[in-house]
Amino acid sequence: MRNQMIERRQAWRALSSQDKQERLQAVRQQQQRQIQFEMLRMSAHVR
Repeated sequence: MRNQMIERRQAWRALSSQDKQERLQAVRQQQQRQIQFEMLRMSAHVR
């Protein structure tokens, strides 16, 4: 019984860390898109 609990906790921890990584990557991608958009807008204004 106790072993199952420990295994479950470890699995949950691994899952949550993976989830955090994916969220971080998603946020970074969003930020990069925003930056690219701003750069495009700036270069459009310069022209």
